[in-house]
Amino acid sequence: MRLQLQPQQLASFTHTTPRHRGPGQRQNEFHWISLASGKPFALKPGTAREFTTLKKLRNHLAHFDPPCFAATLAEVRDWLNLVHTVADVLRDIRLHLAQPLSESTVNLLLLPRVEFVDQPLFDRIHPAQEQTIGYRVGPTEEARNRAYR
Repeated sequence: MRLQLQPQQLASFTHTTPRHRGPGQRQNEFHWISLASGKPFALKPGTAREFTTLKKLRNHLAHFDPPCFAATLAEVRDWLNLVHTVADVLRDIRLHLAQPLSESTVNLLLLPRVEFVDQPLFDRIHPAQEQTIGYRVGPTEEARNRAYR
């Protein structure tokens, strides 16, 4: 389908045969914006790299290939903060098409950034009631003493 947009008119779609894309060929996902507006549209520097990161994460989580997943909390923080990149692109697209910002886009733009606060986990765990029962798991004796001073 091809998008045809005349100024101050609604978009109309015409059916065209899609081009065959071979392996390794990358399609410009944002080319439609230039076609719809009649003006060239380009992403800000670094945005394409962040979108590629987000797309790889989405594909891995959707297809779970390879079937394992592990991430640090710092990586999760970085992924959650990619929502600001998406919000910036949505804003740029709407402004480029001379459309008002939607309420959802404004809400995304106003979200606070996620911060990772490194806090020792075992400082809050109570010591075992008896030293002879169960497995010895948890903080060192020094950490327990520090937590209950």
